Parts: sequence; C-alpha cells; structure tokens
Amino acid sequence: MANKLKLDEAKKHIQAAEKCMKTSFTKWNPDPDGAASEYIKAAVAFKNGQAFPEAKSAYEKAGECQLQCKQLFHSAKSFEQAGFIAKEMKNFDETAKLIERATNMYLENGTPDTAALALLRAAKMIESERADRAVKMYMKAAGIYEREGNSRQAADAIRSAPRLLIRTDKHDEAVTALQREINYNAEGECYEIVNRLVVCMVLLHLYRGDCVAADKAFKHAYVYPAFSGCEEADAVEQLLEAMNQGDETQAATILNSPLFKYLDNDFAKLARDLRENPPDGLFFSGGSSAKNSAAAAANESEEEYPEGLL
Repeated sequence: MANKLKLDEAKKHIQAAEKCMKTSFTKWNPDPDGAASEYIKAAVAFKNGQAFPEAKSAYEKAGECQLQCKQLFHSAKSFEQAGFIAKEMKNFDETAKLIERATNMYLENGTPDTAALALLRAAKMIESERADRAVKMYMKAAGIYEREGNSRQAADAIRSAPRLLIRTDKHDEAVTALQREINYNAEGECYEIVNRLVVCMVLLHLYRGDCVAADKAFKHAYVYPAFSGCEEADAVEQLLEAMNQGDETQAATILNSPLFKYLDNDFAKLARDLRENPPDGLFFSGGSSAKNSAAAAANESEEEYPEGLL
C-alpha cells in the first residue's frame, strides 16, 4: 500500500514536470527549472517506492533540464544520483557511464574535489564487478588531485588501483600504477609509506619473473631520504642476495618474515606465492639465472631514473 502511494505521488510529479515543458498560446517558453524540480521529487518518490528504473529515468530527465538552465553542478548531482540508482539495479556499466558524465560536469563547473570524490565513490561501488573500469576511475581521480597539487590525496586515490590489477592478474599494469603511488607518496614526503611500497614493487617484479627490474627498483629507492638503512632496505637487500646466491632456504625464510607477511593482503599473497611456487627457471635454480639477472642489473646501475621506474 505504501509503495502504491509513493508511485502515485511520483506519477503526479512526472505529469507536473511534463506540463512545465509544454508551451501554449499563453505560455510561449518551457520551464526547465520547474520541470527539474518536479522530476527530482518524482525520482525520490519512485526510489522510495522501489521503482528503480523509473527513479533513474527521472533523475536523468532532471539532469537534462538543469543542463538547459546551465546549472552544471546541480545537473551533475542528478546524473550522479542516477548512477547510484543504476548500481541498485546492478547495472554497473551504466553506473560508471553516468558518474563519469557527472564527473566531467563537475570539472567543467570548477569543482575538481567533488569530481574526484564522485569517481572514488563510484569505483568503490563497482570494483568487485567491473575491476577494469574501477581502476580507470581510481587513476583518473588521482590525476585530478595531482593537477590540483595535492599529492597525498592523489596517493590515497590511486591506492586501490595496483591492488585491483594484481587481483585480476594484470601485473605489468600494476607496476605502472604502483610506481605512481610511490611517486605521489614521495612528493608528499610520506617516506615510511614509500619504504613499504618499495618492498611491494620488488615483490611484484619478482613475481613477474623479472629479477633485473626488481634489482633496479631496489637500487633506485636509495634516492628517497628515509630508505637507506631502514628495515625494508635491509630485508630487500637480503632477499635479492639470497636469490643471487640461489639460496632457496634463506629466501623462503626472508619471505616468511613479519615484514613480508604483514604487507597489504595482495602483496603478502605475492610473497607467499613466491615462497611456495617461485617462477620456473629464475629462482632457486642453483643461482645461475639469478646471478645473470643481477649481473645485468649491475651493468645498468649507472642509469638515472628521474621520474621513477615504470
């Protein structure tokens, strides 16, 4: 009964909105502002009545009317609400599409923080179902904060991206995203976080089977003020040395230490997998492959990486 009352109320608001947009001999111009108000009231009533497709449509119509009135911020809000309704309908692609549209309007309106927050909320809503789309949203939000000169918020925004990429086995892309996270934290002078992320980067390269890149990432980390002599630097150095020597027992012991076990879950899992199932032909094979990789890395140790490793 309550739902029927809400739906009846919503339909009355739809009729009022349509009336606002009609013209006649006595009313020459439509009233999109009045129509937007009625569409929003209808959307709320439809939502309360559990009529989600109708609620989504009403919010979109409100957004279009507000756009006609050049009310960019309010129009963006309406499209964002439509995106939230799409999520309730489990239409995750539509959620992303609507909120990305809202984001562009926020940016055009000169409210980048609101744009970034909209992206982060949407990414969190869809990441379990549309990981690729969520990664792009996290990275776009980070880029917005970066352009605003807020490195710490950029670091927070991008944090989920490399972890999602690891979960979806896109390890090369995860390297790029993780390097951006390292760079943002370094710019924000969050050096304790940088130290942990360097460990994560080394693990990621090792998991990819690239001992040369792991060694480069470790050596490059000494440009960060707090890395030299820290616990993380010592642990990574010992790990790479054990692999260089082909010492499976020592490498497994290091990977099983608290420093590696208590990293963020996705990276702790990499450490466990490296310990239990190291890539064939690279680790613990008598040292030949590891030694060759270390030698190759040494030959390139003079290279400079002014913008970080990708």
